[in-house]
Amino acid sequence: MYLLGEQPAYADKLISRLQAMPATLLAGLEPSGEPLVIEESADLGQALPGNQLFLIEQGLVNGLIDGRPLFYMQEGDLLGLRQGVELPSCRFSSDEPVTLIPYARAAVFKHIYADEERQELFVQYLVGHTALLSSALAQLKQVDVNPATGFQSFATGEELIQQ
Repeated sequence: MYLLGEQPAYADKLISRLQAMPATLLAGLEPSGEPLVIEESADLGQALPGNQLFLIEQGLVNGLIDGRPLFYMQEGDLLGLRQGVELPSCRFSSDEPVTLIPYARAAVFKHIYADEERQELFVQYLVGHTALLSSALAQLKQVDVNPATGFQSFATGEELIQQ
């Protein structure tokens, strides 16, 4: 996963580590089918079954949160983890053909949880992505100063004095 815009200094090293993790997590697990090649798509979620996870073998996938581009995923990234929880709207799209290797979702989690090292690696993978997205949020969020000096704030056009 790569964030759009300026990235913190630690991001490149972390991103390289994160991209190597899915291959290690999936080592020894057979794909659930032949690689899928999906041409340009405005919404990959419509084209992909929900009971599978996908290792991106080739291509670039854009991640949009509430319609705004925030990150992209490429070779080595794991697609399809966001499911089952009420989360902000996230849409995945691609402007070019993407090759995805499918894995049965239940088999992936069973494979990960069967080994303590894979469990720890999976936690590191999730925490790493959380750190990247948190950093992106911190860069987008405007500093909000709320002085505790007794001043009141009023909206533009709000009536301040009545006669």
